[in-house]
Amino acid sequence: GSSGEFYTPRAVTDFMAKMIKPQIGEKCADFACGTGGFLTSWLKELSKLKESADDIEKINNFVYGIEKKQFPYMLCVTNLLLHDVDSPKIYHDNSLIYDVLNYGEDDRFDVVLMNPPYGGTEKQDVKNHFPADLASSETADLFMSVIMYRLKKNGRAAVILPDGFLFGTDNAKVAIKKKLLSEFNLHTVIRMPHSVFAPYTSITTNILFFDKTGPTSETWFYRLDMPEGYKNFSKTKPMKLEHFNPALDWWYEREEIEVDGFPKAKKYTVEEIV
Repeated sequence: GSSGEFYTPRAVTDFMAKMIKPQIGEKCADFACGTGGFLTSWLKELSKLKESADDIEKINNFVYGIEKKQFPYMLCVTNLLLHDVDSPKIYHDNSLIYDVLNYGEDDRFDVVLMNPPYGGTEKQDVKNHFPADLASSETADLFMSVIMYRLKKNGRAAVILPDGFLFGTDNAKVAIKKKLLSEFNLHTVIRMPHSVFAPYTSITTNILFFDKTGPTSETWFYRLDMPEGYKNFSKTKPMKLEHFNPALDWWYEREEIEVDGFPKAKKYTVEEIV
């Protein structure tokens, strides 16, 4: 519909949860959690670390989600119950109807994993909950502001955003990107192959990895290409976790890569990006 919502393939949520390196005792949130895919990927990563009953308690009590639509909200609660979370902290609410400036330390999280709805529209008065320079009419931009205001100091985030966010030049987008680069360390952008979100949208998307440790000095861009033998992803041939292997291998031993005269992996200083 007009909400800009679509399902995030499990391979993508699993990859993002893996790269964010969860630790037991951290609180993870998704402010537009849908059926809870990011939260279950997070739980799956953490379950590899658990050692005691206390650990399990911490893991299960430290995931938090908000979903504004009734049906995915119910599916998310059910999904977490099936993942042994006894009392899921999932709320049927709209993350965008609260003043971002009112968020205090208790409203902040160690980790945010998200694929915010984009291309969606919200009522005009939603903009009033954001500082004037960040008030956009695009849902993805508004969610990006919510994430920035709700990330703890030294917190980490991985967020899927469309090209429109990266290359858009309207005032709000520029202001949000300025805030992102000056207050957060945007260390990596993984550019996903086209059709990851087929059949919902053909839009090209990117995963932004950033943390609240200080301003950005340099950002690595890495282009993940279509795996061999695939023209497009589809419902019957979805993306798999192993398709991320080239990005995984590159992640720990970063170097610039050029293919056919075009960069596949490249590091830019913040001045170049500005």
